[in-house]
Amino acid sequence: MKLALSNSIKNRGGEAAAFTPASLSGLQFWYKKATGITNSSGATASDGEAVYGWADQSGNGKHATGAASRFTYQSSSGGVEGSGNNKLDITQIDFTGQFAFWVRLKFDTISGGNNDIMFNDGTGASDDDFFRVQTTSQFRAKIGGGTAMNYATTVSAGTYYNIGFERDGSDDCRVYMGTTEQGSAINKTPDFNLDRVLGAFDGICLEIVVTNAVLSSSDRTNLDTYLTNI
Repeated sequence: MKLALSNSIKNRGGEAAAFTPASLSGLQFWYKKATGITNSSGATASDGEAVYGWADQSGNGKHATGAASRFTYQSSSGGVEGSGNNKLDITQIDFTGQFAFWVRLKFDTISGGNNDIMFNDGTGASDDDFFRVQTTSQFRAKIGGGTAMNYATTVSAGTYYNIGFERDGSDDCRVYMGTTEQGSAINKTPDFNLDRVLGAFDGICLEIVVTNAVLSSSDRTNLDTYLTNI
């Protein structure tokens, strides 16, 4: 059975099992829709409550913590909702080689500039790493400072997207919407130091999946299908 066609894997008994991000090689953390989203007391957040935490479902214990103006929980979607100055912080992970950063989200507004950030190093250093929507026609990333990495795209507010930023074993960095590559690969070798997700984000995020390995084409297809169907 081909993964890219079936969106399933074989379990030890030989039976087909549905694909989830837990199937991915090198999974670092997975923030899952309507799961492990907590309020100030550590209880499951109710609709409209401030989000103080989002528990990692990978088994690695890399939980996110709400910071600054906190996200709120939206029960109708099962996601976290930001209004522009919201942040989720994590214990820093330094990606020295391959990685795959993926989200399912929609933007309520696309402001450009230093907003609409999906992944970044939030320490404030001059060489901060980030991946964000720069404009409705461009994704932008930086790794280790220096020249910005720009990827042509078409993105609009009000639509859910599966967006991925990946670096392979040759240090080529690519951006995807679903399984479609956006723009062209750009080679960049420095570490990507990740300690924040969804900085200054106005919209709703349903899931976040991060690995320390580039995705195979079949895994990318399976992840896209999984995220689209949640």
